[in-house]
Amino acid sequence: MRSKIAGIFSAVSLSLNLSILALMLLSFPLAILILFSGLSKAPAEGLVLYLFGIPLSLEARIDPVVGILALTAVYSALMVILMKGRSFRTELPYENDALSLAATFSALSVILQLIDYVQVAFGVEVGEICVCEPLYHLLHVSLSPITEEIGFRLCLIGVLGLVITGLRRDRLKALLRPKGRMDGWRMHVLILFSSVLFAYFHLLGGWKLGKFTEALVAGYVLGRVYYSKGILNAIMLHWSFNYFTSSLYCFDLTYGTQFGTVLDWLAPFAGAVTILTLVLLHLSGSLDLKKMLLNPDAF
Repeated sequence: MRSKIAGIFSAVSLSLNLSILALMLLSFPLAILILFSGLSKAPAEGLVLYLFGIPLSLEARIDPVVGILALTAVYSALMVILMKGRSFRTELPYENDALSLAATFSALSVILQLIDYVQVAFGVEVGEICVCEPLYHLLHVSLSPITEEIGFRLCLIGVLGLVITGLRRDRLKALLRPKGRMDGWRMHVLILFSSVLFAYFHLLGGWKLGKFTEALVAGYVLGRVYYSKGILNAIMLHWSFNYFTSSLYCFDLTYGTQFGTVLDWLAPFAGAVTILTLVLLHLSGSLDLKKMLLNPDAF
């Protein structure tokens, strides 16, 4: 009986996460269409890099139109790489990286919303960013997945992992995907360390105290994804919370559509079903959820 129920929820979860993936693919042309809305007078954006979590502001200025076009091309290519990986297995956890991205995004979305609700109930504010200029905002959040994943994950987990473990072979492969080459509790400590710094620098960026908790959880998941799946997957998961969501919201502000509203309803629903499906698969014996969540070498 449990297996049948789990099978039904797996089918529903698959359809919902495929819908999320479809919206992700739609976000690329929507971002391009924003460029033709007459908003090209947005100011140039300064480039900020993160070296071992330390922000470094560069003198280079990026034109919003050129920057968004370039980043759209980069993220589109990365999405193709994720989609061309493994086959679309219909049961969680998904083998295909693109579908796994959609499922992780939806599940993490509902977890972060729950954290937000609890914090608000106790008077802990998260804060928000004012989207006064869609092009400027879209460029700003689109740069972050690359610069922050390099600075907080690649440097703080990958590079420090090389130093701590003393690895001498396949260093480049280990940097791109540490699992199997740099394993053990020390890597788990680095993931936690990078998560704390990631959360702390969000506070420095103008967010309120409640953002620390959300960024801490998100940073930990990003660290686990980088460790187990690689830097490209971590960048694209970060992308899903920045470029993907912002392109829908900015398109809505520009053209008066409701794509963002659809995502606001779809993501938490898909996330709740995905989490419930994982629990049901665990109860039916098809999945060891405890091992997947607690063992740093098994995620």
